[in-house]
Amino acid sequence: MRKTILAVLMLILLINTAIAYEPPIYIAKECKYYFSGDDKHFNPRPENFTINIGYTTDFENLDQACNIFKCIESEGDWNIKENNCTCKDKKIWNNERGCIKKPNFLTGFIVFIKNVLKVSN
Repeated sequence: MRKTILAVLMLILLINTAIAYEPPIYIAKECKYYFSGDDKHFNPRPENFTINIGYTTDFENLDQACNIFKCIESEGDWNIKENNCTCKDKKIWNNERGCIKKPNFLTGFIVFIKNVLKVSN
């Protein structure tokens, strides 16, 4: 009986240690690399951490991981062969936000005027 209890306690300890030190991943908060650490160093997760993009081994680099995440979150289709996003519903690709509605002339003109007024003030 004691051996069984000891074995269960050791298993729980091993699982808790494995959870604390997960493999390196990419996370959605500001789209960055995250590594929890090793036996000597512990790196806590950023505040307001919400979404795992995936393990570092799943992607070529951080840029690819972030672009795939932005594409899928903005309802685009990621093309694996061409390594780019195809946006739906007349949307266009934006490097910062993913697929966005194509601005019309009036919207673009208003933004331009606001920027000119900011610079002149």
